[in-house]
Amino acid sequence: ENEIPEDLNPEGFVVLEIPGLCVGGDTDARNGNIGYVVLLRNEKGVMARYFEWYDINIREPFADTLRVSVCGMSPQLTSKPPIKFRASLSHDGGTEQATANVKESRLAAHAGKRNECLKVAANASLIQQELDLAKKGFRCAKAKLKVLSKSDITANAIEVGIKAVLAVAKRKTGEGARGLNLPYSTEKNIIEGIKRMPPVYGSSYTSPDITESYVMNGRIDSKYKSFPDGKVMLETIKRDIEPEEYDAVDNSFAEMNQEAFRRGMVSETLFNKHGFKLDATADGIEEEREFGISQERRQRWKSYSHPSQIESRKKHAERTREKANLARRKDDVEINQALQLNLAAETMLHESAGRNTEQTGGNARRLLSNAPIDSFGPPSLQIKHLRAFIQVRETEGVRRKASFSFDRVRGTINEVKAAIDAKEKGEAYDEAQFETWIYIAWSMRTKAVIMKPPAEPSDDNNDENVGILIMPNPVRALVRTQPSVPTDMAAWVEEANKSFDCVNFANPCDEAVHRCAFLNPLLHSRFIQRIDESLPEEKRSHYTMKFCADNMPRMCSMALLAGNVIPNLADADESSCLLLPPYEAKLEDARSPEFKARQGVYAYWDEVKKRWIRVGRVYGDKRKRNFGVRDKEHIKGSLHLDPDSIESLFYLLYADDSMDIPKEIRKAGGKFHDLKMHVLWSLSEYGINSVVKEVDGLFHWDDEVLEGLRKSKAYKGDMKKKKIAMVIYLIEFVYSLLLSPDDNVSLNPGFEAFLRVINHGKQIWLADYDEEEGNGNNDDD
Repeated sequence: ENEIPEDLNPEGFVVLEIPGLCVGGDTDARNGNIGYVVLLRNEKGVMARYFEWYDINIREPFADTLRVSVCGMSPQLTSKPPIKFRASLSHDGGTEQATANVKESRLAAHAGKRNECLKVAANASLIQQELDLAKKGFRCAKAKLKVLSKSDITANAIEVGIKAVLAVAKRKTGEGARGLNLPYSTEKNIIEGIKRMPPVYGSSYTSPDITESYVMNGRIDSKYKSFPDGKVMLETIKRDIEPEEYDAVDNSFAEMNQEAFRRGMVSETLFNKHGFKLDATADGIEEEREFGISQERRQRWKSYSHPSQIESRKKHAERTREKANLARRKDDVEINQALQLNLAAETMLHESAGRNTEQTGGNARRLLSNAPIDSFGPPSLQIKHLRAFIQVRETEGVRRKASFSFDRVRGTINEVKAAIDAKEKGEAYDEAQFETWIYIAWSMRTKAVIMKPPAEPSDDNNDENVGILIMPNPVRALVRTQPSVPTDMAAWVEEANKSFDCVNFANPCDEAVHRCAFLNPLLHSRFIQRIDESLPEEKRSHYTMKFCADNMPRMCSMALLAGNVIPNLADADESSCLLLPPYEAKLEDARSPEFKARQGVYAYWDEVKKRWIRVGRVYGDKRKRNFGVRDKEHIKGSLHLDPDSIESLFYLLYADDSMDIPKEIRKAGGKFHDLKMHVLWSLSEYGINSVVKEVDGLFHWDDEVLEGLRKSKAYKGDMKKKKIAMVIYLIEFVYSLLLSPDDNVSLNPGFEAFLRVINHGKQIWLADYDEEEGNGNNDDD
């Protein structure tokens, strides 16, 4: 990993193209033929990627060169070569080579060149390979390379080329840069090793030696150098050959040839029929090779290019997909069942405490923390509920024996309580009671649900008979492609500073870009979840949601440059609060005389529990809609003086001191007078034009968004006011995503004036709404 860093070299290998690394390259400086040295990272998958590169850049061009230089094919021929120029390209069947060779794109490329891609057994095959048998050849070259000393190799013509190629590969930027990071000693050894190769090649791979090796293994006959010699082939096998085996070759040739043409392989059954001995591994161990298409790399001989084999692989891939889909569907059924049983369990637990589901909203986990152990058993919860309650908090997917126990005992409420009391008093207790379903479920009541709902099936995998209802999510399509952050960031930041008060956007830097790479996906994930939970399906592709998706990268950059986001985003997860505390973010007091008359986006901070609990916004007629007015409305709401405030989760959890609120709810939330109102962003009267500017402005305005705004009757049809409102809604929405979902007491999706939806734990469709006039005081709760 250090020598070939993954960030600069994701494919995992470096190819050094060295001029003169060939026969005679050490003596003739004019020899510019390229030789290749490949360095690979020791990592799964790298070898397969290398073999694909080898197939494209070495094997296929080599066959092309032979057709022209040896066989006399015209170099101008661009169409498929005539049948007489077809070529056979074999490899020994290793897994990594097979992975590269069976790729559809590679087989199609070879078919266009009349190249037949063949394989033989990966271990000790029926005959020995050519250059392994030659008096010189491969084994001779390998031996010479080992015994040559430094004094045997003087400076030669390729040494300068080696060093130049390595220097380029070591660069981190620029053409040819590969980020190669070699220790000095390793680099020196590579240079010395490469220098040895040309003279060794020159003495080991002469034309007579290569011809001799093909004669020795029977590929060509000794007299005419044109025909294969079966008898000689058999004699290369590293064991004693029995007379019957020679007869088997003669007797089976026609049938094997026919099967090869018909099926593209010779089956183990046919080898056995004619009395051939089993193939042997490199250690001499006999091996049966009756393998199917799923293990074709282990078969003795076959043609990857044969239509029958290509079709078999396609059918195998289809069966594999079908099997995976079936397993996924079974998992989806189990996941849905567990989630539904858990929901039923949570509902019963809340009902036993006198709460309805509308009062819990997104704060169910906090409210469950006070649930007594008496609730975790009959008659309310059965074993199936307890198992699901534990399962969804213990594992993300389906039950696995490694992660989810099946051997817990049932137990009873009284026995479990007795064991807890005895343990607290230091008395003898029954340890088995702490392994019961009742106790484990009760002990996990404050843990978040980590089980994820089933993913949406793709069109080609959908099965109407599965019986699983999965709601489509148009928002997922929205967030896949977004307009990028402006290229001239400095000018963009300058415009932002003019447009908003109480915010000092810093100059963009590499650190901000790096942190944005963490923040963007976190907010996208929360964005999708928020829309799923707070909007009906028909509203999820609304133009306001497209506006959010389009501007999410810009808002991430602005929040980071404003200094509002926690520094260590790499450690953040779905439940983390990403917004800095007010004293670290240096946020202004919205209740102060200087800021209470302003408009924009604000947030409430719980001074006792030290957490952000809500983000809101206010915009309209400045005399009626400002931070001060909005704070008074919230104070009134905390007194529960109207029906809307009674249904608000915010006012339920943070009611006024004078209100008679159940102790467990008060404990989950707090008191309104403990909340401090801070300004996040405040509109500047001098920068409004940059906010609403459609071209080269602060925000991206899509044609679909603009068309939706033109049709909207909000803000008495004033287009400029509608665009300003959209931006303030956007800031409110993104900053609400920065809050921890566990702490956020607002259930609303935002954009109420345009979406016409308010959510108090249920969806309320607004028939008439005008935020500028201030009707609908609880619109963002």
